Amino acid sequence: MHQSGKKKIVFGVRGDTHVDEQMKAELGFNAPEMQGLSLGESINLPSLNINGIQSGNVGKLASNQIPTYATAVLDLRLVLGNDWKRQQQKVIDHIKVQGYHVTDKEPTEAERKQYAKLIKVQADNNGMNAQRTPMDLPIANHDNNQHAENENIRLKNFFEAIETMAALMMMR
Repeated sequence: MHQSGKKKIVFGVRGDTHVDEQMKAELGFNAPEMQGLSLGESINLPSLNINGIQSGNVGKLASNQIPTYATAVLDLRLVLGNDWKRQQQKVIDHIKVQGYHVTDKEPTEAERKQYAKLIKVQADNNGMNAQRTPMDLPIANHDNNQHAENENIRLKNFFEAIETMAALMMMR
């Protein structure tokens, strides 16, 4: 790490407090989860995200019934040194520690009767370790208005992305 202005550069990501404040205002949150790190710095740490969760209905479709299933989509953000298979297994092991019987197939009637806590986990078998990620990743603004023709990207983001990619290529 080396100093650049008021914040440190971690893996080539500049801690831009102006962008952090803009994102907090636009997205409506008060404080980042990772205290002491900018949002740009914390995005370079491993994480487990819930991309979506679904069960019963709400609004006009709500009813007085117990849903028979709940579905969630999880995303594991890996960093250099994480093995994707090991990280997936750690999540599955954690679920087991919570008392669940884990299966990778649709639960049978016999399993439903045998286990009070039963979960089907479909692990993605097409994972990739972070160090194998290609350097042709898109450069994105936090407002997510850059994935179409006539893309929207600020020059500042573009030049910081060049610095980030250069720093990544220089890592050992």
